[in-house]
Amino acid sequence: MENQTVNMGAIVDSPNIVCECGCKTFIEGAVLKKVSQIISPTGREEVMPIPVFVCSECGKVPKYYTENPNYSRIFGESNDNGSKENKQTSSLILNT
Repeated sequence: MENQTVNMGAIVDSPNIVCECGCKTFIEGAVLKKVSQIISPTGREEVMPIPVFVCSECGKVPKYYTENPNYSRIFGESNDNGSKENKQTSSLILNT
């Protein structure tokens, strides 16, 4: 495997993800998924954490994630009802 160099200048100059409240800092939380024994690697029902980021000011998950169909599936949401459930999910993440 080759060593890859990271161009820190390019990363620093990349656009920030900004919360609706204007905050640019986020903390890591987790969404817990109950995984069926049929698809679990152990053959038993398991609880699996999925890391997510929430705003350090208001506790919301950034729209960057909730408006993306692949990420919104993590929260069990479609793009139609994301905002209501998203608020509930993000408050659950912060309270754990």
